[in-house]
Formats: sequence, structure tokens, C-alpha cells
Amino acid sequence: MADKVLVLVNLGSPDEPTPKAVGRYLREFLMDPNVIDKPFWFRALLVYGIIVPFRKYKSAKAYQKIWTSKGSPLKVNTAQLAKSLQIELGNEWRVDWAMRYGSPNLNSLFELLASEQPKELVILPLYPQKAKSSSGTVLDVVHSWVPRFNGQVRVIEPFFKQSEFIEAQAAVIQENWQRQPGDYLLFSFHGLPERHVRETDMAPGGCLQAQNCCEILTARNHHCYRAQCYSTAKSVAAKLGLEAGAWSVSFQSRLGREPWIQPFTDRVLTDLAEKGQRRVLVTCPAFVADCLETVEEIGIRAKEDYQKSGGTLDLLPALNNNTLWVKNLAKAVRENRWPTRLLQ
Repeated sequence: MADKVLVLVNLGSPDEPTPKAVGRYLREFLMDPNVIDKPFWFRALLVYGIIVPFRKYKSAKAYQKIWTSKGSPLKVNTAQLAKSLQIELGNEWRVDWAMRYGSPNLNSLFELLASEQPKELVILPLYPQKAKSSSGTVLDVVHSWVPRFNGQVRVIEPFFKQSEFIEAQAAVIQENWQRQPGDYLLFSFHGLPERHVRETDMAPGGCLQAQNCCEILTARNHHCYRAQCYSTAKSVAAKLGLEAGAWSVSFQSRLGREPWIQPFTDRVLTDLAEKGQRRVLVTCPAFVADCLETVEEIGIRAKEDYQKSGGTLDLLPALNNNTLWVKNLAKAVRENRWPTRLLQ
């Protein structure tokens, strides 16, 4: 048993691309109060009575389009990253991985680790930007297990602006851009309800209450998910040497009827098509591993829609198991280069 253990945590995936398995996964995911922050009775009515009974069939069909012989792309990519990191970090560290929802289960992994009692446990939520429905819910689980550990427990903070992440993201885009030439780069991030974002700054003139409030990262909006997304995009664009009119930011995957952060990816793509942008490349820097939201939502559906306008759209891959990403991430972990939250 290694004295130092690194745990990679990603969101989750159903075990199979079937309505039954997808429904089970969606119930676990959507019943988390960090994801749908409504009173329990209302959340249960919404999830069990409305969302899951209908969405499980649609989502199952989407998963079937991207399912591989090894299973869910998210699980496959996360497992490969963990394996490569283990090789890069060597015997000093043991690298484990788990999913916040579904399997392999995060709580089950912590049960095992609590019996082993490593001297140092480092948890890395694989979400570059901060949101209570992603990194926040992982932190809640970690907090519940801290009393069971005698050694040091640390959680790596969102790494949206860390140079190792920015450098690797830009390198992957550049490498694939050469293979798939484009005229325009769209940074499509996962969306959030506006209400979640406003919670980071409720004061007058705060989050989403001023024009372009998120486009420059400041001490005031530093914890705002939308501002962090813009910060990531601007840093990557600068690394690539892109001019101001050659790229933009959008947000995808909205759910329900309440207001979500804008601009919406589908509407931005419609505008780009109407403006005559023939060759658009899309990168999704909220995801370090390709998954349903990247491969199916952008790589299949958005691509097909854009082709109907007479243009071409190509999804650029996530970091996945990229060699530079593995080396940069290993260096950040080994040298403790990224901000961490010490829990014990």
C-alpha cells in the first residue's frame, strides 16, 4: 500500500446504455440537492414523476450512439488517465479513480481507503471550473469521510487558470486544429442555472447584474463559474495567439425552464451559420474527458445541425489521456503546485 494516494473523481455514467440503467443513474444524479436545489418533496416529484420517466429513453438512445466495446467513454477516458498518471507518478503514489454517481462508486472507494489509512490522501475532482453541482458535491462526500481518516486529506481546488491545464488544453487544440482546419473556434462550456451563479455574489451590482460582469476575472467574481469559464477561454485563446474575432464562449446542456447562463451554444452556432462561418471548431474545456455532452451533444447533434446550414463543424477532443496533460498533471500533483484545501 502506498503512503500517498491520489483519487481522480469524475461525474458519472450509467452502467449500460439502456433505459433502466440510465434511469437508475439519473435518479441518483438528479436527486442530489447540489444538482437540483429544491425542497426534497419537490425534487422527488420532479425527478421521479417527470424528468426520469421521459428522459431515460432519450438519454439511452444518446448513450447508445457513443457507447464503446469497453463501455462509457467517460469511464474509459478516466480510467486511461488514471493508468497513465500511475506510470508517470511511479511507486511513490497510488492512483485510484471513481465516479460521483454510478460506478465505480466514490463512497465504496473511500470505504476501502479508510481501511488502508494512507498517510496522505489527495482528491482531484476533474472539473476545471468551480460549481456546487460538480466540484461542490464531491467536496460534500469528502467531508463526510474525513473523520474516518487519520492521515492528511487534501482536495485540489478547481484548476481553471493553472498553467499546466492551460498549456495542455491549448496544445490539444493546436494539434487537432492542424488536422481539422477551421476558421472559427467556439469554447462551449457546460451550462448552469443563473441562480447557481448568482449565489457567488448576491450584493448589488454583483454576478449577472452588470453588463459583461464575467468577462474579466476579479477578486469579486473569482468564485463565479461563468467568470472562470471566460478566464479559461481567454487564457487558451491567448496561448494559441487567436485574434478577438476568431473565437467566442458559449454554454450548452441546459435543462428545465428556469434561466440558465448565456449565450447558449445552439443559438451561437445558429448565429455563426447565418453570418457565413463555414468551418467551425468546438472545444469543451469544462470536460477533461470526452463524454455524452461532448461526443453526442456536440460531436453528433450539433455537427449534424450545422451541416444543414451548409457549413462544417468539428468537435476537438478533450484532454483525455494526452501525453502533455498527463505529464503536466503529474508534475502539479508531485510538486503540490495547485491550490488545495486541507481538510485534516
